[in-house]
Amino acid sequence: MSRNLFTDYGTILTRDEIKKEPTDLEKILDLENEIITQYESNNNFGKNGLHHEEAYTLLYANVQEKIKNISLTPELLASYISTRENREENTKAIIRGMYSAALLQVTCFAQPDKSIFIDGRGKTFNYLFYHVKNASNVTIQNFKGNYIFGKAGLDGGYISYITLNTIEGNEVFSSAGFNGICKYLTLTDITGDYILSGAGSEKGNIEYIELMNITGYNTLSGIGSQKGTAKHISLNNIEGSYTLVNAGSDGNVSYLSINNLTGNKTLSNAGNNTGNISHVTLYNITGDHTLKDISSEGNSTHITLTKIKGSNTLEFAGNGKGNINHITLSEITGDLTLSNASEDRGNIQHLTLNKINGNDFFQNTCRYGGKINPILKEENFNERQKSILSKIQTIVETIHTLSFKEQKKAHEQIAKLQEEIFAGET
Repeated sequence: MSRNLFTDYGTILTRDEIKKEPTDLEKILDLENEIITQYESNNNFGKNGLHHEEAYTLLYANVQEKIKNISLTPELLASYISTRENREENTKAIIRGMYSAALLQVTCFAQPDKSIFIDGRGKTFNYLFYHVKNASNVTIQNFKGNYIFGKAGLDGGYISYITLNTIEGNEVFSSAGFNGICKYLTLTDITGDYILSGAGSEKGNIEYIELMNITGYNTLSGIGSQKGTAKHISLNNIEGSYTLVNAGSDGNVSYLSINNLTGNKTLSNAGNNTGNISHVTLYNITGDHTLKDISSEGNSTHITLTKIKGSNTLEFAGNGKGNINHITLSEITGDLTLSNASEDRGNIQHLTLNKINGNDFFQNTCRYGGKINPILKEENFNERQKSILSKIQTIVETIHTLSFKEQKKAHEQIAKLQEEIFAGET
């Protein structure tokens, strides 16, 4: 039997009749249902919606207004995520993902000095933090789902210091920093296709990106393209083809190091159409068509490839008035290296070749007015040049272990050595 309680006015109530004030977690769960109901019939939120950015802006303003009386903390946000799953890829799932992004954005704004840590414990949450515009100091781990942090930092947005560990899903961070800024992203143990594809494109800026133990196709494809910029990027232990395909096409990619990659067409079509690729090192790469068509009608400078196994490396490189300056190849194994390179008025300058093994090397190069000159070959090295090349190889082998600041210095040291090796050559 419930005990009677008296109000200030003398009314007798039972304990069961007293309505409890909902917790903050219950309030944001109720608001999620309200937001989904409000927007589920809006076509802009649909999977094929053409105006997701406008939809998110509308949703965020609504959430920001309705959540003013709730003190969002990193702990409360983590509690909300722990209660949810998002397995579908329908309109309702997209809205829930955008709602999680709005909560993250509000939390980061309200408590900018606090870090956010969320462990998904293997749960599926498609569209987690989808379209979040501004966020920093966030670590998430052990999630499954597509489009996690997809389209983050668009159109004037700013995303920084985000760490993802042990994630399984496609299009993680895809189109992030599109006409916006993304900095200091660390992704480790990620399985899925199109990771960071299109990031930093359309006049966007993406830099200080570290990827380790990544499995999937099209990682970083199109990054820094269409007048975008991508720089200070380190990749280590990558498995999958089309990594960095079309990167810097009509855009810019610089200070890039790749260590231990297996897959075809790495950096193929990169730096095309007035694009620029510079200060790039590749070490221990297995796959065909590495750097195929790089800088066709574009520009590349200070490129170093060491221990490459596969056919057609640098095939069609520098074609169509393209220009490649200071490129060093060491320990290249495979047929058709530099085949069809520098065609149609293309230009490759300061090419250093060391330990090149394979058939049909230089096949069909320099046709239709193209040039490759000067070339420095292994059999012509003097002792000074051998010493310089040894220094370059040592830096390339270890650059991925350095901090970003140290990596930049290492890239610039390689560039200086590449220029020194040709000193006195005509």
